[in-house]
Amino acid sequence: MLIDISAGASARDVLSGIFKFVNAGHDWTLRLIQLPSETPLSAIGSEIDREIGGLIVTSTADETTNRAIAQAKAPTVFVDVRHPLFEQRTSSVSFVRNDNKGIGALGARYLANLGGFNSFGFVPDVDGRAWSTLREKAFVQVVRSNRGRPHVFRSGSNQVDEDRRNLVVWLRRLPKPAAVMAAFDYRAVQVREACAEAKLHIPKQVALIGVDNDELLCLSTNPPLSSVRADHVAEGFQAAVELQRLFRLGARAKRREIFCRAHGVVERESTEAGPPTATLIRRAVAFIDANARTNLRVGTVADALGVSRRLLEKRFSEVRGETLHGYILAKRLSIVRHLLKTTGRTSAKIAAECGFPNANALSHIFARETGQSMRDYRSSAK
Repeated sequence: MLIDISAGASARDVLSGIFKFVNAGHDWTLRLIQLPSETPLSAIGSEIDREIGGLIVTSTADETTNRAIAQAKAPTVFVDVRHPLFEQRTSSVSFVRNDNKGIGALGARYLANLGGFNSFGFVPDVDGRAWSTLREKAFVQVVRSNRGRPHVFRSGSNQVDEDRRNLVVWLRRLPKPAAVMAAFDYRAVQVREACAEAKLHIPKQVALIGVDNDELLCLSTNPPLSSVRADHVAEGFQAAVELQRLFRLGARAKRREIFCRAHGVVERESTEAGPPTATLIRRAVAFIDANARTNLRVGTVADALGVSRRLLEKRFSEVRGETLHGYILAKRLSIVRHLLKTTGRTSAKIAAECGFPNANALSHIFARETGQSMRDYRSSAK
């Protein structure tokens, strides 16, 4: 596995996903080649197809290694990495990617729904990498669809002092209050430092959000940073699943491209509605958990919290990355599964205990949501 450890939390999470798959009982021998500290081609061996069974690649390397990987016949999965040479591969290959368009759109919708902003800004990666560009384009599209005027920071520089000076000028020119999304968390930290130099208050003047939910970064800033939670663990796990598929099917395996969706926004104090919204969601989850054994409805939860159903559903979806109805149903079915595993109660009794109208309704919902019957689930659990 070729991985850029300097990528921080995202790289660690991808590794966690791969380890999760391997530890589930797959007899793999893993070798990590850390970029840029190791010379990839010499670490792998010049004849890739003879030395290894398969590759998981999360970062480009030197051009010689890139060409060798692109020409290899060994099953290869590329994780959120784009390179013209890699894209040309058509056999024994899969691509697992973050839904970067979805991430940009999610950040824009979240900020727009907070309301009250006079401008929306996006700060891309200074190197113009493909994932950053996709996030930017989706952000801009959503802002425009809401009749807003997007502002994109175009003066980024690899020279730290120059980059900060340009950011300060750009931030000062944004109509206030402004809502700003950075391409990733470390970039958001740089925006936060520029705001401090520009004497702009976060979140009153500038609401700020990053991507990746790198807690070491997000919690080290003042105020703590809100962030879109990309599911890098799922990326790693799916990459291992895909490599196993390529092993199994061999030459019959078709090229696939898989996207992993973001899991909502982790709200902290860097966004205007952070604490109130977070409190609302916590209250909703607590109410659902306490009343899951009843025939619970979305409207019932909204009434109990004293807010409109539309507002609660919108906030819940933004923060949790799932619908309120979906969470209620998942919670109720988790109780059903527990009862099936730990008791001998009939379907009718379980339906009555969990607020379903009858056994037939519960059986239908259970099969639809889990892909197996209640009887089969109980048998497999035993």
